[in-house]
Amino acid sequence: MSLASSHVDVDALQERLTKEQKKNEHLTEVMNESEAHVMRLTEQAKILKDEIRRLERNVERAEETQNLEYLKNILLKFLCLKVGDERNQLIPVLTKMLKLSPEEKHTLTQIAQGDGTGEVPQPQGWGSYLHRWSGLT
Repeated sequence: MSLASSHVDVDALQERLTKEQKKNEHLTEVMNESEAHVMRLTEQAKILKDEIRRLERNVERAEETQNLEYLKNILLKFLCLKVGDERNQLIPVLTKMLKLSPEEKHTLTQIAQGDGTGEVPQPQGWGSYLHRWSGLT
């Protein structure tokens, strides 16, 4: 009987091991899906924060329109000056008044130094974010 009993114990242990392995595989799949979901949410949060910053700059920019004449004069001076240090000195003023993003400021700096190609990156609308949110990156 002890031989039969040990054979039954081995079978039960093998069955239990198989169940535990399946459970482990399932939990691993769930964890991987969870991690992918967290990554998508993190990317969405980053995109939304960028959009909030852009909208805040738009509001601040609207408040600065009170000084439209001053902005016009600074912009005209920037455009009329030759490439170099004088143009670079106007960048902080333009950055503050127009509430430029770091990328826009970098582009303006390149133009002021004559390094720019003249191509200014176009702002992107919400449509550019949809592929990121769908998870089909």
